[in-house]
Amino acid sequence: MSAKQRLESFPLGPHGSKFTRERREAMLVFFENGNTIEGVCGNVGINVRTYDRWQQRAAEKKVDDWEDYRDFFTLVELEQLFAQGVLENKVLAEAHRNPEMARKVLAQINPANWGPKARPAVEVKATGDNITIGVRLSGDVDSSRLRGVVAIDVS
Repeated sequence: MSAKQRLESFPLGPHGSKFTRERREAMLVFFENGNTIEGVCGNVGINVRTYDRWQQRAAEKKVDDWEDYRDFFTLVELEQLFAQGVLENKVLAEAHRNPEMARKVLAQINPANWGPKARPAVEVKATGDNITIGVRLSGDVDSSRLRGVVAIDVS
């Protein structure tokens, strides 16, 4: 089915709007099934820029029915989280076959939960009466959150 046929399969709303209940419901189903924004937009016959404009309208509250836009994007976010959870569960169910591959896939789809963690490496140097302690971190680290005081009594 061509993009034009997909577009024509959804009725237009008042004033020729593509933001119709039927199109939004179809989009939510596609999001629930794990489709990307680009894929969802293509399946319902709209451009990704149209989707972006809808998001902007929801954020800026520039249209009379901005609550419809806000509610739609809240549901989109929930559907995307649901689809991500389903995908993670499928990967975990198959992890026994290839644990390393499962780790890589999970790190790619959800880096916050499955990506590389900070790995501290402590280095201690003693020269005469001076002791220097250095900490190196690898991985994704927000250094502004690192705090602490080290006190060593060498007497």
